[in-house]
Amino acid sequence: MQDRKNIYRSHAFACTCALSLVRWSNQ
Repeated sequence: MQDRKNIYRSHAFACTCALSLVRWSNQ
């Protein structure tokens, strides 16, 4: 169960990083 939570957290972190990257390159 702990592993699944870890993967979920890292996935959300990657999504946030990608979002901010897209926003930054769009400016």
